[in-house]
Amino acid sequence: MINKILHSSIIFILCMFISEIGYSQTSCLVANYALNGDAIDKSSNNKHGTLFGTSPTADRFNRPNQALKFNGISDYVRLGTDADFAQRTISVWFKVDTFPTDGAYSMVFSSDFADNKYGFTGISLSNNGTNNINSTVGSNGKIYPNAYQNKWYHYVIAVDLNWVKYYVNSRLIDSFANTSFTHSGDGDTKARLGTSRKGIGFIKGSIDECKIFDCALSQAQIDSIYKFKPSTSCLVAHYKLDGNAADSSGNAFNGTLSGTSPTTDRFGNKNQALYFNGISDYVRLGTDADFTIRTISCWFKVDSFPTDGAYSLIFSSDFATNKYGFTGISVSNTGTNNINSTVGNNGKIYANAQKNTWYHYVIMVDGTWVKYYLNGQILDSFANSNFNHSIDGDTKARLGTSRKGIGFLKGYIDDVKIYECALTQSEIKTMYTPGLGIKNVNRGDLINFYPNPATEKLIIEGLKPTHNQSVSVYSLEGQLLIHTTLINHTTVLDISQIAKGIYLVVVNGPNQRIATRFIKN
Repeated sequence: MINKILHSSIIFILCMFISEIGYSQTSCLVANYALNGDAIDKSSNNKHGTLFGTSPTADRFNRPNQALKFNGISDYVRLGTDADFAQRTISVWFKVDTFPTDGAYSMVFSSDFADNKYGFTGISLSNNGTNNINSTVGSNGKIYPNAYQNKWYHYVIAVDLNWVKYYVNSRLIDSFANTSFTHSGDGDTKARLGTSRKGIGFIKGSIDECKIFDCALSQAQIDSIYKFKPSTSCLVAHYKLDGNAADSSGNAFNGTLSGTSPTTDRFGNKNQALYFNGISDYVRLGTDADFTIRTISCWFKVDSFPTDGAYSLIFSSDFATNKYGFTGISVSNTGTNNINSTVGNNGKIYANAQKNTWYHYVIMVDGTWVKYYLNGQILDSFANSNFNHSIDGDTKARLGTSRKGIGFLKGYIDDVKIYECALTQSEIKTMYTPGLGIKNVNRGDLINFYPNPATEKLIIEGLKPTHNQSVSVYSLEGQLLIHTTLINHTTVLDISQIAKGIYLVVVNGPNQRIATRFIKN
């Protein structure tokens, strides 16, 4: 398993949890609703909400299906917490289609019920000559006038034992003494997005990423939420296929197994990949992978290449409302064993493939080009000008079969990643490491790693430095933490600045890589 982690860890992409930077050491996160077409709580506290209506829409970064659209009539979300804490922070992004007039209002966030202890908490919208964003804790209210339609706003309410503070786009707009705990005599015992406690005041617009804390965040922590940019967060889904179809990216695009069985992966680790029987086995993924710009990365090994005009699908995304073209990887035999890849009608055939050999295939699509890579090397490129797709089929991507359940693969699939960005050739090469040759090393072998566990220093002894030998330390989530060139037979790594946990240390040489785990105390 550790070899598999190493291979996937080298890639630079970090998951969406980068958004926690600035308050990652704060343990007061109660719920994190990314609102990626659902109301799942991503905080691990299982405060999952429930959708009533709503539809997926583009978020504040214009990423498809990463926020929720509210129709202004009946749509809302019932959250999994009442947000009724003595100290609390409510952080929410929203964009308004229409500000209600004639004394009406629409709610972005509301927590208000009979047993509320610490006061009504609300963010609402109105128009009394200007478009207003209104916020209230108890009876301490603030009006932010001259707001705009069709513009994303980040609004934060932070309450500590002494103060109530209101922020718009990370700027403090007012504060009040925390002395009012006024609330209603009825209403929903859970907080809501998009409507009031009693189901009136529905918002017409979009809401994205609501986070609830049971502490008061600082200005710096609020800044980190507001300034977060997902420039390195384009990983949509990561299916390790370790006997299941769970999405390990943190985005909860979990798939569903139909048949398949756990099998040995490309590193020889048991039960860390999936075997497909060529008759009925497939995986339905949790995303359609239908993005303007995208990268599909997949490892596979084929038992048999179908003949007589037949084909077997490794990866397929093809359906009636597909916007950006069929995306597929398949295998066939037309006299030679072929790996075929297609985006729209732009196809590439790689001939003379081998049975029982692991291949790494990547499809990269940007605004200009479609590029195909095999084992880290580019095969071909085409102008990105064809968006052909079928008029039917599954609205989710599949592994091991076509959109309609034909063309079943007899073979293995491992470690599928889907991005909504175009990875560079360098990044794709990093994902593929031929002849990995990594072994676990114990003390007493050619190279010693000690002490283990370690606190301040990790010593690596018995090295034979060359001009291109180095040592790296990775987290098990894939983040490169330390990298240095080796110049002596003994190297001492300063690990004092990394957190307690389990890490991977890798010695990289011209002909061999040696890796082992160590514990940081």
